[in-house]
Parts: sequence; C-alpha cells; structure tokens
Amino acid sequence: MNRITELFCSIFLLAAATSADAQTTLGDAVSVGEVAVSRDGERVFVAMDIDIRSLQLKSNNDLCLTPYIAAGGDTLRMQPVMIAGRNRYYHHLRNDREAVLEVYLDCLTHYYGMLHSGDKQTIQQLYRERMYHIDEEHTYALPSGERFRATIRGVRPSGELLLRHDDGTLRAYLFREVEFVIAGR
Repeated sequence: MNRITELFCSIFLLAAATSADAQTTLGDAVSVGEVAVSRDGERVFVAMDIDIRSLQLKSNNDLCLTPYIAAGGDTLRMQPVMIAGRNRYYHHLRNDREAVLEVYLDCLTHYYGMLHSGDKQTIQQLYRERMYHIDEEHTYALPSGERFRATIRGVRPSGELLLRHDDGTLRAYLFREVEFVIAGR
C-alpha cells in the first residue's frame, strides 16, 4: 500500500467545543465525505467536505473541528475548522482581525475581478443598492451653513452625489460641497 493511500485511509476528526452542550450533541451530527488527497513533491494536500446539517449548535457557541492524519504511530494535526453559531460568528468577525481581513480580501478580489473584466455597470448597480439613505429625504448643509432638505438619487461615475431638492431640481455635488446633517446636530 503506498503512502498516500495510507494517509487517505487514516483521516479522522477530533472535536473540541466551547461548551458542554456542544460536546454532547456532536455524536453523529458531523460527518466527513468526499475526501481527496494529493501529493506534490514533499507536500500532501487534503480536501474534504464536512457535513454539519444535523449539528444543533446554539447561537452563542462555536465548535472547533481539527482534522488529523494518522499513519503508523505518527499523527499530524491539520488546520482547525471553526463552526460558529450566529452570535459567535459575528463576535469572531468583529474581534478577529485576521478573519476580518480575509473577508475583506475576498470581497476586494471579487470586485476587482468584476472591474478587470469591464463589468462597471454591475459594480455601479451594486453600489447604488447599498448606498446609505438612498431615496430617503434628509437634511444637508452647504459650506456656508445653509441647510436644505433633499433626497439622494445616486452617484455619478465621476463621484458627484446626486440630490433631488424639495423643489424637484436635481443637483450634483462634489466631495465637501455638501454635508449630510446628522439628526440633533
């Protein structure tokens, strides 16, 4: 039997959870399937699907699954996989700088790919959908201090903010030509 086959046949999961509840519910709730092992020189690559559909994990808990390779008497632990309940997931996002940067890099790579392929129209559409207070009327101020009510209608590709005034006119403003007034200020 070659070394890769031995490694392939010896993949297991160790589970360590942050609460006793999670440990007791693990049982058959986690399974591994579609394991693929490949080798490139000195490196061994392991890919697997971890099925957690039956896992009952409370929103404030997380579960760390550590795959390992065992061959003969040797054991090699691989990178742990974190499974988190909803609240715990957001806690990790807010407090784990590396995870936040990884999500940011994934998004940046996605949008750069769209930009690189020339899909500017989709980027502008997504930007418009996520604009703060789009299509809502608010108070704005000019550098002179004059205040007025207007509705954000969009942003031109040149970066100008489009505001529809109460009188129906649509006017474009460059950066620092207008200020969004926060209520109570």
